[in-house]
Amino acid sequence: RLRSDSDIGQWQIIDGLEDERRLSFAVAELGKDWDMPIPCLTQSISSTEIADMYYFHATPDRSDYLKFYPNQLRILSSAYRRKKFPRVRNHLSLAKEVFIDSGMISAWNKKEAWWQHQQPYVIDYANEVGADYCAMLDLPMEPGKLKKNGVHPDDALARTIENAEAFVEAKVSATKVFVVQGYTLSQYKRCIEAYRTLGIFEMTDNWVGIGSVCMRSPKKGLYDVCRFVRRHIPNHHL
Repeated sequence: RLRSDSDIGQWQIIDGLEDERRLSFAVAELGKDWDMPIPCLTQSISSTEIADMYYFHATPDRSDYLKFYPNQLRILSSAYRRKKFPRVRNHLSLAKEVFIDSGMISAWNKKEAWWQHQQPYVIDYANEVGADYCAMLDLPMEPGKLKKNGVHPDDALARTIENAEAFVEAKVSATKVFVVQGYTLSQYKRCIEAYRTLGIFEMTDNWVGIGSVCMRSPKKGLYDVCRFVRRHIPNHHL
């Protein structure tokens, strides 16, 4: 079975499926629930093709389902969740690829602003599981989440930039993923300029992500933000 998760905008595997036909049907049902096109609505696709197309988010407290698809799935795992539920890393060695994210958005949701200082833990987790990619600890900039946690946008952006500076020198076995943060275009520009000063865009062995976009829609500036960031970072891998 598969289910959608509106908080992270990704798919989660709940348990194994017996055949590819049921998998196609399950994803087609997701398409109906989300009112958006899904590639397999008109054709049957295999679990291998699904795995090549998407990252699957580790469920909040476990990753046992990897036993059903050994060496097939690309997994996004939250360091924040791992801190609370250690067994979430039990089967990550069975993943085809592992991307470690800080999970700061989950910390915001729980009003645990202290997590913004835990970048060393995120790095240690990535090194421990032999991750392929590790994202820095960036602070999502959605105004509602900042207000809920009593954090001013300028302070949140400053912490992201400080974490990026530390991440430049950090010993990370995985490919580093720096995250450009902001909510307004001026905030994204300020972050980009700071990263440029740090030499991040001259580094050839890292990636750059765009923060605070997973819950945006085109009507709320999603495309505008992506175009803006690409215009200001024309040559780096995003």
